[in-house]
Amino acid sequence: MPLKKENNKVLYLNKNVLPIGYSKSNLMSLDEFNKLKYPYNVEAIMNYVIVDKNVNSNYKTKIEKTELEYDYNYENVVINRENDYVSIESLNNGKITLDLKNKLTDKILFIRFDMLETNSCSIGDSYISINGVLNKLTCKGWKYNNQNTTFEYTISSKNLDKLSISLAKGKYKISNVEIFTISYQDLVNGYSDYDSFEINSEKTKGDVIEGTINVTKEGYFNLSVPYDNGFTIYLDNNKINFEKVDTAFIGFKINKGQHNIKIVYEAPAKTISKNISLIGILIFLGMIYIEQDPIYINKNKKKNVKLTMLNL
Repeated sequence: MPLKKENNKVLYLNKNVLPIGYSKSNLMSLDEFNKLKYPYNVEAIMNYVIVDKNVNSNYKTKIEKTELEYDYNYENVVINRENDYVSIESLNNGKITLDLKNKLTDKILFIRFDMLETNSCSIGDSYISINGVLNKLTCKGWKYNNQNTTFEYTISSKNLDKLSISLAKGKYKISNVEIFTISYQDLVNGYSDYDSFEINSEKTKGDVIEGTINVTKEGYFNLSVPYDNGFTIYLDNNKINFEKVDTAFIGFKINKGQHNIKIVYEAPAKTISKNISLIGILIFLGMIYIEQDPIYINKNKKKNVKLTMLNL
């Protein structure tokens, strides 16, 4: 939904986003999730909380594999079709436009393919952008090579009738192209089945997040904050254990009912660091005191006198 437009730029509001914390009753085991490939893992993580436990998810995909029919035109690229891959040489600002013969209405499009060739660093990184979604494979020999040889795209539009593809300069060999679609409503319906965590703005300050949640079904609370050992979590004023969910975030079991949740963060080794700093300050103050001690000064003077006599 557009909120504001200024200088040909538009600010949009996306209402289909998860809050910082929420509860869900739909669970999937980490083992089952790890067996899913793209885009099925995207569908799963949108509809389930992924937990490292033996649970039965009853997962049934609504994603359909498909093929696109299109007319295309291009500029600054040379395209050759081989037996099992497509070879593309892109000059500066290479572009390919696919005009879809069958418009995709209220659907989400998933595209994935493998990159069989990596450019040398004298040419630069390989990147392909589709409707503004960009994937990049760093150049051959680069010390921070991302090894991103599989490009994946998720494209959403109310009415999708065109794919605009941009390529960086270089040579590309593309194989194993797969295309999938899912109804936008099918994905959103499962994704929106959660109970929201309401943050108390007066009590949420600094390293503390506090609020309430009304859980309608027993399940798991998911906090959209990366998992870290430095957190302490209180559920209804009782300190509880938490675990890693959705492969990266903080979560814990939660029962049906109204609950107060308080999350406190303290950086690991913070107390040790403070103690080391305090010891350092005490040593420094001690050195200053010794250097200003009259007895210490006199001892140094006596040593200087003896050295002078020896020199004479």
